[in-house]
Amino acid sequence: MSARHRTLLFNNLRSAGRGLRVAMPTPALGRRRTASCLRTAVFLFLVTFVWLQLHVANLSSGRQGPGSDSQEGNDSSAAILSMVPQMLHKFLTPKPRNSTQVFVILSPEAPDNQTMQQHPGTCLLSSAPKLLTIKPCNTTQPSANATDAQNQNGSGRPLLNISDIKRNIERYNDLQTVLNEDVFGPVQNDSLVIVVQVHTRLIYLRHLIVSLAQARDIDSVLLVFSHDYYDEEINELVQSVDFCKVMQIFYPTSIQTHPHEFPGESAGDCPRNVKKEQAKEMMCINALHPDLYGHYREAKFTQTKHHWWWKANRVFNQLEVTRNHTGIYQPFGI
Repeated sequence: MSARHRTLLFNNLRSAGRGLRVAMPTPALGRRRTASCLRTAVFLFLVTFVWLQLHVANLSSGRQGPGSDSQEGNDSSAAILSMVPQMLHKFLTPKPRNSTQVFVILSPEAPDNQTMQQHPGTCLLSSAPKLLTIKPCNTTQPSANATDAQNQNGSGRPLLNISDIKRNIERYNDLQTVLNEDVFGPVQNDSLVIVVQVHTRLIYLRHLIVSLAQARDIDSVLLVFSHDYYDEEINELVQSVDFCKVMQIFYPTSIQTHPHEFPGESAGDCPRNVKKEQAKEMMCINALHPDLYGHYREAKFTQTKHHWWWKANRVFNQLEVTRNHTGIYQPFGI
Protein backbone atom coordinates (compact mmCIF):
# COMPACT_ATOMS: atom_id res chain seq x y z
CA MET A 1 0.00 0.00 0.00
CA SER A 2 1.36 3.35 -1.03
CA ALA A 3 1.89 6.22 1.34
CA ARG A 4 -0.99 8.14 -0.27
CA HIS A 5 -3.43 5.27 0.33
CA ARG A 6 -2.35 4.93 3.98
CA THR A 7 -2.91 8.64 4.54
CA LEU A 8 -6.42 8.48 3.06
CA LEU A 9 -7.32 5.42 5.21
CA PHE A 10 -6.09 7.13 8.39
CA ASN A 11 -8.10 10.27 7.65
CA ASN A 12 -11.26 8.22 7.03
CA LEU A 13 -10.88 6.34 10.34
CA ARG A 14 -10.30 9.58 12.23
CA SER A 15 -13.40 11.13 10.70
CA ALA A 16 -15.47 8.08 11.63
CA GLY A 17 -14.17 8.24 15.22
CA ARG A 18 -15.39 11.79 15.65
CA GLY A 19 -18.96 10.58 15.15
CA LEU A 20 -18.83 8.01 18.00
CA ARG A 21 -20.43 8.94 21.31
CA VAL A 22 -19.66 6.91 24.47
CA ALA A 23 -22.51 6.83 26.99
CA MET A 24 -21.17 8.04 30.36
CA PRO A 25 -23.17 7.72 33.59
CA THR A 26 -24.58 11.02 34.69
CA PRO A 27 -24.80 12.08 38.38
CA ALA A 28 -28.59 11.79 38.27
CA LEU A 29 -28.41 8.16 37.12
CA GLY A 30 -25.95 7.33 39.96
CA ARG A 31 -28.27 8.85 42.54
CA ARG A 32 -31.20 6.85 41.22
CA ARG A 33 -29.24 3.62 41.50
CA THR A 34 -28.17 4.44 45.08
CA ALA A 35 -31.75 5.22 46.10
CA SER A 36 -32.93 1.95 44.57
CA CYS A 37 -30.32 -0.04 46.54
CA LEU A 38 -31.32 1.71 49.77
CA ARG A 39 -34.99 0.94 49.22
CA THR A 40 -34.16 -2.71 48.62
CA ALA A 41 -32.04 -2.90 51.79
CA VAL A 42 -34.77 -1.26 53.90
CA PHE A 43 -37.37 -3.63 52.49
CA LEU A 44 -35.25 -6.69 53.31
CA PHE A 45 -34.63 -5.38 56.83
CA LEU A 46 -38.35 -4.87 57.47
CA VAL A 47 -39.20 -8.34 56.16
CA THR A 48 -36.53 -9.93 58.37
CA PHE A 49 -37.65 -7.93 61.44
CA VAL A 50 -41.30 -8.92 61.00
CA TRP A 51 -40.33 -12.56 60.53
CA LEU A 52 -38.28 -12.56 63.73
CA GLN A 53 -41.12 -10.96 65.69
CA LEU A 54 -43.57 -13.59 64.49
CA HIS A 55 -41.08 -16.36 65.28
CA VAL A 56 -40.54 -15.10 68.85
CA ALA A 57 -44.30 -14.74 69.35
CA ASN A 58 -44.82 -18.34 68.26
CA LEU A 59 -42.16 -19.55 70.66
CA SER A 60 -43.71 -17.60 73.53
CA SER A 61 -47.20 -18.90 72.82
CA GLY A 62 -45.87 -22.44 72.65
CA ARG A 63 -44.44 -22.31 76.17
CA GLN A 64 -46.22 -23.84 79.10
CA GLY A 65 -47.86 -21.82 81.84
CA PRO A 66 -46.43 -20.95 85.27
CA GLY A 67 -43.79 -23.38 86.44
CA SER A 68 -42.44 -24.05 82.96
CA ASP A 69 -39.07 -22.51 83.89
CA SER A 70 -38.66 -24.88 86.81
CA GLN A 71 -39.72 -27.75 84.57
CA GLU A 72 -37.05 -26.77 82.03
CA GLY A 73 -34.52 -26.56 84.86
CA ASN A 74 -35.50 -30.03 86.01
CA ASP A 75 -35.16 -31.32 82.46
CA SER A 76 -31.67 -29.79 82.24
CA SER A 77 -30.65 -31.36 85.55
CA ALA A 78 -32.00 -34.71 84.42
CA ALA A 79 -30.06 -34.42 81.16
CA ILE A 80 -26.84 -33.66 83.06
CA LEU A 81 -27.39 -36.54 85.47
CA SER A 82 -28.02 -38.89 82.55
CA MET A 83 -24.46 -38.21 81.33
CA VAL A 84 -22.91 -38.96 84.74
CA PRO A 85 -22.45 -42.46 86.16
CA GLN A 86 -25.05 -43.33 88.78
CA MET A 87 -22.47 -43.70 91.54
CA LEU A 88 -21.39 -40.06 91.08
CA HIS A 89 -24.87 -38.51 91.30
CA LYS A 90 -24.31 -37.94 95.02
CA PHE A 91 -21.77 -35.21 94.21
CA LEU A 92 -24.26 -33.30 92.04
CA THR A 93 -27.35 -33.65 94.21
CA PRO A 94 -27.59 -31.41 97.30
CA LYS A 95 -28.51 -33.24 100.46
CA PRO A 96 -31.98 -32.48 101.85
CA ARG A 97 -32.03 -30.32 104.95
CA ASN A 98 -34.03 -31.18 108.04
CA SER A 99 -34.50 -29.71 111.47
CA THR A 100 -31.82 -31.88 113.05
CA GLN A 101 -28.40 -30.48 112.28
CA VAL A 102 -25.22 -32.37 113.08
CA PHE A 103 -21.91 -30.53 113.38
CA VAL A 104 -18.48 -32.09 113.05
CA ILE A 105 -15.76 -30.20 114.89
CA LEU A 106 -12.15 -31.19 114.50
CA SER A 107 -10.45 -31.58 117.84
CA PRO A 108 -7.22 -33.33 118.86
CA GLU A 109 -8.72 -34.42 122.16
CA ALA A 110 -12.00 -35.07 123.92
CA PRO A 111 -14.22 -32.00 124.43
CA ASP A 112 -13.82 -30.01 127.57
CA ASN A 113 -16.22 -27.64 129.29
CA GLN A 114 -14.89 -24.66 127.34
CA THR A 115 -15.58 -26.38 124.01
CA MET A 116 -19.13 -27.22 124.99
CA GLN A 117 -19.71 -23.69 126.27
CA GLN A 118 -18.69 -22.35 122.86
CA HIS A 119 -21.62 -24.29 121.37
CA PRO A 120 -24.54 -23.70 123.75
CA GLY A 121 -27.56 -25.95 123.47
CA THR A 122 -25.61 -28.86 121.95
CA CYS A 123 -25.38 -32.51 122.91
CA LEU A 124 -22.32 -34.70 122.51
CA LEU A 125 -22.79 -37.66 120.15
CA SER A 126 -19.24 -39.00 119.92
CA SER A 127 -15.72 -37.96 120.81
CA ALA A 128 -13.45 -40.07 118.64
CA PRO A 129 -9.84 -38.84 118.34
CA LYS A 130 -9.59 -35.73 116.18
CA LEU A 131 -13.33 -35.76 115.57
CA LEU A 132 -15.92 -34.23 117.86
CA THR A 133 -19.53 -34.67 116.75
CA ILE A 134 -22.26 -32.68 118.47
CA LYS A 135 -25.82 -31.74 117.62
CA PRO A 136 -28.21 -29.09 118.93
CA CYS A 137 -30.49 -30.18 121.76
CA ASN A 138 -32.76 -27.23 121.14
CA THR A 139 -33.06 -24.20 118.92
CA THR A 140 -30.41 -21.56 119.56
CA GLN A 141 -30.45 -17.91 118.60
CA PRO A 142 -27.80 -16.70 116.15
CA SER A 143 -24.95 -14.61 117.41
CA ALA A 144 -25.26 -10.85 117.00
CA ASN A 145 -22.01 -10.56 115.04
CA ALA A 146 -22.68 -13.42 112.62
CA THR A 147 -21.34 -12.72 109.16
CA ASP A 148 -23.74 -11.74 106.39
CA ALA A 149 -22.53 -14.55 104.17
CA GLN A 150 -23.51 -17.16 106.74
CA ASN A 151 -26.75 -15.36 107.55
CA GLN A 152 -27.91 -15.55 103.96
CA ASN A 153 -26.99 -19.13 103.13
CA GLY A 154 -30.59 -20.28 103.58
CA SER A 155 -29.53 -23.74 104.75
CA GLY A 156 -31.31 -23.58 108.09
CA ARG A 157 -28.05 -24.00 109.99
CA PRO A 158 -27.24 -22.09 113.16
CA LEU A 159 -25.17 -19.09 112.19
CA LEU A 160 -21.43 -18.96 112.73
CA ASN A 161 -19.83 -15.73 113.83
CA ILE A 162 -16.36 -14.65 112.78
CA SER A 163 -14.77 -16.01 115.96
CA ASP A 164 -16.28 -19.46 115.33
CA ILE A 165 -15.07 -19.44 111.74
CA LYS A 166 -11.54 -18.44 112.74
CA ARG A 167 -11.47 -21.13 115.41
CA ASN A 168 -12.60 -23.84 112.98
CA ILE A 169 -10.10 -22.69 110.34
CA GLU A 170 -7.29 -22.85 112.88
CA ARG A 171 -8.26 -26.39 113.87
CA TYR A 172 -8.34 -27.61 110.28
CA ASN A 173 -4.96 -26.06 109.52
CA ASP A 174 -3.34 -27.37 112.71
CA LEU A 175 -4.55 -30.95 112.34
CA GLN A 176 -3.64 -31.37 108.64
CA THR A 177 -5.95 -34.39 108.45
CA VAL A 178 -5.71 -36.55 105.31
CA LEU A 179 -9.08 -38.19 104.67
CA ASN A 180 -9.29 -41.70 103.13
CA GLU A 181 -5.64 -42.39 103.93
CA ASP A 182 -6.71 -45.63 105.60
CA VAL A 183 -8.32 -46.75 102.33
CA PHE A 184 -5.76 -45.66 99.72
CA GLY A 185 -2.59 -45.72 101.77
CA PRO A 186 -0.19 -42.93 102.72
CA VAL A 187 1.01 -40.27 100.30
CA GLN A 188 4.21 -41.25 98.51
CA ASN A 189 6.97 -38.79 97.63
CA ASP A 190 6.28 -39.25 93.93
CA SER A 191 2.47 -39.15 94.18
CA LEU A 192 0.57 -36.63 92.08
CA VAL A 193 -0.76 -33.76 94.23
CA ILE A 194 -3.73 -31.81 92.85
CA VAL A 195 -4.44 -28.50 94.60
CA VAL A 196 -7.85 -26.87 94.04
CA GLN A 197 -8.36 -23.23 95.03
CA VAL A 198 -11.99 -22.93 96.14
CA HIS A 199 -14.10 -19.81 96.69
CA THR A 200 -17.91 -20.00 96.74
CA ARG A 201 -18.80 -21.58 93.38
CA LEU A 202 -20.41 -24.72 94.76
CA ILE A 203 -21.94 -25.88 91.47
CA TYR A 204 -18.60 -25.58 89.67
CA LEU A 205 -16.97 -27.52 92.49
CA ARG A 206 -19.54 -30.31 92.19
CA HIS A 207 -18.82 -30.75 88.50
CA LEU A 208 -15.05 -30.60 89.03
CA ILE A 209 -15.29 -33.39 91.61
CA VAL A 210 -17.36 -35.51 89.21
CA SER A 211 -14.77 -34.94 86.49
CA LEU A 212 -11.87 -35.84 88.77
CA ALA A 213 -13.67 -38.95 89.99
CA GLN A 214 -13.59 -40.33 86.45
CA ALA A 215 -9.87 -39.68 85.88
CA ARG A 216 -7.56 -42.65 85.50
CA ASP A 217 -5.44 -43.52 88.57
CA ILE A 218 -7.23 -40.88 90.64
CA ASP A 219 -7.06 -43.24 93.63
CA SER A 220 -3.30 -42.61 93.91
CA VAL A 221 -3.68 -38.81 94.04
CA LEU A 222 -3.65 -36.46 97.02
CA LEU A 223 -6.43 -33.94 96.39
CA VAL A 224 -5.93 -30.73 98.40
CA PHE A 225 -8.79 -28.22 98.60
CA SER A 226 -7.64 -24.74 99.59
CA HIS A 227 -10.53 -22.54 100.75
CA ASP A 228 -10.80 -18.79 101.24
CA TYR A 229 -14.43 -19.08 102.37
CA TYR A 230 -15.68 -21.25 105.23
CA ASP A 231 -19.01 -22.88 104.44
CA GLU A 232 -20.46 -26.05 105.95
CA GLU A 233 -22.14 -27.17 102.72
CA ILE A 234 -18.88 -26.89 100.81
CA ASN A 235 -17.10 -28.76 103.61
CA GLU A 236 -19.66 -31.56 103.50
CA LEU A 237 -19.21 -31.93 99.76
CA VAL A 238 -15.41 -32.05 100.00
CA GLN A 239 -15.48 -34.48 102.90
CA SER A 240 -17.81 -36.78 100.94
CA VAL A 241 -15.11 -37.40 98.31
CA ASP A 242 -14.31 -41.10 98.59
CA PHE A 243 -12.29 -41.88 95.46
CA CYS A 244 -8.89 -40.59 96.63
CA LYS A 245 -7.00 -39.07 99.55
CA VAL A 246 -8.33 -35.61 100.47
CA MET A 247 -7.06 -32.72 102.56
CA GLN A 248 -8.58 -29.32 103.32
CA ILE A 249 -6.60 -26.17 104.07
CA PHE A 250 -8.05 -22.73 104.79
CA TYR A 251 -6.61 -19.34 103.90
CA PRO A 252 -6.60 -17.70 107.35
CA THR A 253 -6.65 -14.01 106.35
CA SER A 254 -9.63 -13.94 104.01
CA ILE A 255 -12.22 -11.23 103.45
CA GLN A 256 -14.74 -13.42 105.28
CA THR A 257 -12.72 -13.32 108.49
CA HIS A 258 -11.43 -9.75 108.01
CA PRO A 259 -14.35 -7.86 106.45
CA HIS A 260 -13.42 -4.40 107.77
CA GLU A 261 -9.62 -4.53 107.83
CA PHE A 262 -6.79 -5.56 105.54
CA PRO A 263 -6.88 -7.77 103.52
CA GLY A 264 -10.59 -6.91 103.44
CA GLU A 265 -11.98 -3.45 102.82
CA SER A 266 -10.86 -0.88 105.38
CA ALA A 267 -12.02 2.67 105.96
CA GLY A 268 -8.70 4.17 104.86
CA ASP A 269 -8.49 2.43 101.47
CA CYS A 270 -8.21 4.58 98.36
CA PRO A 271 -11.26 4.37 96.07
CA ARG A 272 -10.51 2.24 93.03
CA ASN A 273 -10.88 4.92 90.34
CA VAL A 274 -9.59 7.99 92.18
CA LYS A 275 -6.71 9.85 90.52
CA LYS A 276 -3.29 9.71 92.14
CA GLU A 277 -3.25 13.43 92.93
CA GLN A 278 -6.66 13.18 94.56
CA ALA A 279 -5.51 10.15 96.54
CA LYS A 280 -2.56 12.16 97.86
CA GLU A 281 -4.90 14.92 99.00
CA MET A 282 -7.16 12.34 100.67
CA MET A 283 -4.08 10.79 102.35
CA CYS A 284 -5.64 7.36 101.88
CA ILE A 285 -3.69 4.13 102.30
CA ASN A 286 -1.28 3.32 99.45
CA ALA A 287 -2.00 6.65 97.73
CA LEU A 288 1.49 6.71 96.19
CA HIS A 289 1.23 3.25 94.64
CA PRO A 290 -1.68 2.70 92.23
CA ASP A 291 -1.43 -0.24 89.87
CA LEU A 292 -0.20 -0.19 86.28
CA TYR A 293 -3.55 1.17 85.08
CA GLY A 294 -3.88 3.86 87.74
CA HIS A 295 -6.34 1.92 89.92
CA TYR A 296 -6.16 1.15 93.62
CA ARG A 297 -6.58 -2.15 95.46
CA GLU A 298 -9.91 -4.00 95.43
CA ALA A 299 -10.01 -6.61 98.16
CA LYS A 300 -12.23 -9.10 96.32
CA PHE A 301 -9.74 -9.30 93.45
CA THR A 302 -6.47 -9.09 95.34
CA GLN A 303 -7.62 -11.87 97.68
CA THR A 304 -7.35 -14.34 94.80
CA LYS A 305 -3.66 -13.53 94.36
CA HIS A 306 -2.97 -13.47 98.08
CA HIS A 307 -4.70 -16.84 98.47
CA TRP A 308 -2.71 -18.31 95.56
CA TRP A 309 0.64 -17.38 97.09
CA TRP A 310 -0.40 -18.52 100.57
CA LYS A 311 -1.61 -21.83 99.12
CA ALA A 312 1.70 -22.42 97.30
CA ASN A 313 3.77 -21.72 100.41
CA ARG A 314 1.44 -23.78 102.58
CA VAL A 315 1.61 -26.85 100.34
CA PHE A 316 5.32 -26.67 99.51
CA ASN A 317 6.74 -25.64 102.87
CA GLN A 318 4.31 -26.18 105.74
CA LEU A 319 2.26 -29.35 105.25
CA GLU A 320 3.88 -32.40 106.79
CA VAL A 321 2.47 -34.70 104.12
CA THR A 322 4.10 -32.75 101.25
CA ARG A 323 7.17 -31.31 102.95
CA ASN A 324 9.51 -33.81 101.24
CA HIS A 325 7.41 -34.35 98.15
CA THR A 326 9.37 -34.70 94.90
CA GLY A 327 6.51 -35.50 92.52
CA ILE A 328 4.19 -33.38 90.38
CA TYR A 329 1.80 -30.66 91.52
CA GLN A 330 -1.25 -29.64 89.48
CA PRO A 331 -3.14 -26.45 90.51
CA PHE A 332 -6.82 -25.73 89.77
CA GLY A 333 -9.10 -22.80 90.59
CA ILE A 334 -12.85 -22.75 91.27
